[in-house]
Amino acid sequence: MAAYSKETSQPLALHDIGPFGALFQRANPLGLVIVTYPLFESMLPLLEKKAGRKFTPAEVAAELAQAPAAALPKGEDERYITACRNGRRAQ
Repeated sequence: MAAYSKETSQPLALHDIGPFGALFQRANPLGLVIVTYPLFESMLPLLEKKAGRKFTPAEVAAELAQAPAAALPKGEDERYITACRNGRRAQ
């Protein structure tokens, strides 16, 4: 597994981890999919509840940019997302 890095000049590598926004900015020659962990769709309601209000689109984008994420190959991302939505670990 690749290590966490704030370095954005290096191309994205399989299983790189870091903030979604930093990973998204990097070149992606392997066509990897960046997924948040846990899924951002499950984190957003909790973040809004903590703030006591719905976020604006700009606030949602800012929170997404900071969300922990990993670079996965196509297929593995779908298994991970399906498993998360069904409340179990990806195999």
